[in-house]
Amino acid sequence: MRITRKQARKVLESSFPDFRGRKIELVLTNKVTLRHLNADGGIQFDYCAVRWDGKSESLDVPAPWLHNLEYQDVNIPAGYAVVERRSIWNQNSIVIYYNPGIDTIDSGKLISGGLKNVY
Repeated sequence: MRITRKQARKVLESSFPDFRGRKIELVLTNKVTLRHLNADGGIQFDYCAVRWDGKSESLDVPAPWLHNLEYQDVNIPAGYAVVERRSIWNQNSIVIYYNPGIDTIDSGKLISGGLKNVY
């Protein structure tokens, strides 16, 4: 689902503060598939994990011939989000993969209230 910059403000500040694009999407899930980690033909995706307390951890991706993380599934713990910045021919967008967990928050509340209820 599409969300606004205002709803994603804290997530963006913690993950990709230099993001200036408009397209921001929220996906409720418990895993994400890493892809386009190394620039190929004008496409590159960057990832950042954001904890419940707002701290972030970037994913440093080695050269593909050293360790291939491409198309690996990564489980997202409850209360965490993996933020994916897509750069496709200089068009940038953000996808926030968030695992609200069963015990941490009501998903309906998250959808109706936006990320302000989460972060």
